[in-house]
Amino acid sequence: MSDSLRSREPIILLTDAAASVNIRVEETREDEIDLSGRSLRYVPTREEIIKLSPVDLNNVTKLNLSKNSISELSIELVSLFPNLVELDCSNNDLKEVPAFICRLKKLKILNLKVNRLTSTSFPDSMDTLTSLRHLNLSGNRIDVIPEVLLRLTDLESLHLGANAITELPSEIGNFQNLQHLYLGGNKLEEITPEIGRLSRIQSLALCDNRLKSLPNEITNLVQLRSLQLHTNQLQTLPRGLLELENIISLSLRENPLVVRFVKEMKFQLPSLQELVGRVLRNNKVIYQYSQVLPPHLVSYLDSAKHCDNPNCTGFYFESNIQKVKFADFCGKYRVPFLHYICSEVCEADVSTNGSQSSPDTSEDETDHRLRKVLLG
Repeated sequence: MSDSLRSREPIILLTDAAASVNIRVEETREDEIDLSGRSLRYVPTREEIIKLSPVDLNNVTKLNLSKNSISELSIELVSLFPNLVELDCSNNDLKEVPAFICRLKKLKILNLKVNRLTSTSFPDSMDTLTSLRHLNLSGNRIDVIPEVLLRLTDLESLHLGANAITELPSEIGNFQNLQHLYLGGNKLEEITPEIGRLSRIQSLALCDNRLKSLPNEITNLVQLRSLQLHTNQLQTLPRGLLELENIISLSLRENPLVVRFVKEMKFQLPSLQELVGRVLRNNKVIYQYSQVLPPHLVSYLDSAKHCDNPNCTGFYFESNIQKVKFADFCGKYRVPFLHYICSEVCEADVSTNGSQSSPDTSEDETDHRLRKVLLG
């Protein structure tokens, strides 16, 4: 390495019609070049680099171009750095990812966060980056996850936060190696059940969206350690979440379930059909082979649900009392889970045994319970 690099003196002077820019190539290692925060408007050419420094660009595996004003990547980037493993182009003005990027066959880490990329900014050949493991596209203008990105199934981390994504495609379940998925700050209203197929996922961020519920399949994520759910519209959580023993961080703040979990839920009076159905199911009347009941009533009776009160053997259909039951989570927190009770009589029995909040709970006790919920 030259003495000029070792002393970290400016080695390149780029001049355009707008401004003169001093660029310092800061190499702490021979395989890394840092051009971040230099007000660059384009990637330096081979001549500009070689003219002042005998750096062997073939040895460079990490290039940092972040925090500049680059609006377009030059095709010469591929020939300049043929062995690039990590490319950071974050915090620039890029509007598209050029197809020639796909020639960087060794590229493992690609950071394109905080640019001006949209759903149509990606080349169809991007799935040929078979070595790519970490992709960061947060802070762009993506509203639909491009199909070509859904074919990068060998990714280990995928950051798509702070975009405008409205739907999570079912193909997300194909990312069997994914360990970190960040989707915070989008416009998601629901999560596909296919998310339950991410068997290796360790951290999942769904915060700052519009979620009202989570699929039960999320309880299949047995390796999950961090789950960020704050700032949504969640009113309850899947009960199986208690089985995820590896979780050490759960963020729930700014959700209706946090501020409303000690309040009474509205009870809808059962219809005549439900009352008759309850009598038949509670008295174990055999109806499946009846020649009298029409098929739609047989199907309705089959849809009966067991009351959640362990002391009750009753059934209910659409009408129920929704109560909140506090459950220990990982031995550290008390988390509210929705509890379905079949009747007011059954509710009184549950309240007597102290398994849920009482309408007479004092404000002090309410605050105490709130403090036991992990608010993130």
